[in-house]
Amino acid sequence: LTLGDTLVQFDMDADWHEELKMLRADFLPSVFADKVKCDIQFGQIDRSTKNDTSIEQAQFEVCAHKFVNLDGDDYSLALFNRCKYGHKVKEGMLSLALLRAPRFPDPECDRGSHHISYALYPHKEKFEESDVKARAYCYNNVVMLRKADFEMTSSVNCEGDGVIVETVKVAEDEGGIVVRLYEYKGKETGASVSVKGTKAAYECDMLENRKDKVDSGKLTFKPFEIKTLYFEI
Repeated sequence: LTLGDTLVQFDMDADWHEELKMLRADFLPSVFADKVKCDIQFGQIDRSTKNDTSIEQAQFEVCAHKFVNLDGDDYSLALFNRCKYGHKVKEGMLSLALLRAPRFPDPECDRGSHHISYALYPHKEKFEESDVKARAYCYNNVVMLRKADFEMTSSVNCEGDGVIVETVKVAEDEGGIVVRLYEYKGKETGASVSVKGTKAAYECDMLENRKDKVDSGKLTFKPFEIKTLYFEI
């Protein structure tokens, strides 16, 4: 626990040499919901927490990237992970797969030493009004501090509710900076994006072919829309 924060962090070290066993972190929260929100690339997907149909029973474990989130009536709960993607959210249980020991296809799967981190994040808001997505990004991308004798600010600035900068890279033609963003709350919104030291901005496709010029870096996003921008140096 950190003073003034509700994030409950778990750190563990394991020397794993088991056979045909699985290590999981199981929780029984007082949050009940028919759906669990699972983080995926460029968004999230709702999956059932019930076991009524054969399809739901087949989802005894599902994949989620950085988090899963349960929205209850009075409060909500998210489970963050760092590179542990197997989740079981069924009939009141919230479970994260940590280590496995199968014989096939890799008989040495997961054997050895591991440092594992995960965290619980209780919050009052429903997912769309919460900061779960941002906190999950921060949990998976820890800030590294270095002593310096100069002031440093971000080269990329983005202002917009529900819009996340996912990727920043040098353009393939080396004539600009490419920025990829997406809207994650499932609603239409506006955003303003700028990159220091650039002359003009264009929307482009995945091959970085420039299309429409972006006026003053102002964009309109449809629900869950992905946009790629080319900033000319």
